Amino acid sequence: MTGPDVQLPARWVAVADDLCAAIAAAFDETFGAPDRRPPVRLRHGTAAAFDQADIVFVSLARVLPVTARAARCAVWPRGRFQIDLVRAWPTDPLLEHDTAAASMLLGDAAVVWHAISARCSAGALFPSVPTISCSDVTIGDLVPIEPQGGVTGWRFTVDVDLLL
Repeated sequence: MTGPDVQLPARWVAVADDLCAAIAAAFDETFGAPDRRPPVRLRHGTAAAFDQADIVFVSLARVLPVTARAARCAVWPRGRFQIDLVRAWPTDPLLEHDTAAASMLLGDAAVVWHAISARCSAGALFPSVPTISCSDVTIGDLVPIEPQGGVTGWRFTVDVDLLL
C-alpha cells in the first residue's frame, strides 16, 4: 500500500478511539461523578448477547463500500461503528426497581446521543482525524437492547467515511 492507503488502519483505529473518548467525556461532563460512567472499551465484532453489565462497547460492525464519490469508479470504505451501552437490569419483579433502571437507561441514552450528535455538529467528534467533517458522518438510530439475562441497554450506530 502506498499514499493514503497506508493510513487506513491508523485512521480506523483513531475513529474508534475518538468515539470511546467522546462517550467517556460526555458521561463525566454530564454527571461529574466517575461512578456513574461505565467503562468504555473497544470490542472486535458485535455481540448478540452480553455477559457483562455497566459497560460500553465500541466496535467496527461492518465496512460498507461507497462508490463514485469524487473520482470515477473509485470505491471508498465507510465504517459502521456500533456502540452498545449495557447496564444491569433487575431480575426481581418489583416495579420500582424496573422504573429506576429504566430512568437510568434513558439518561444514558441522552448522554450517548448528545455526545455523538453535538460533537459531530461542532466538527469535534473525531479530533484525531481532522479531515472528517460532519458531512462524512451519518448518525443512526438509538435502539433499545431487550433485557436478557439481567442486562439491557442501547445500541447506536455511526457511519463514517474512512478514506478522505
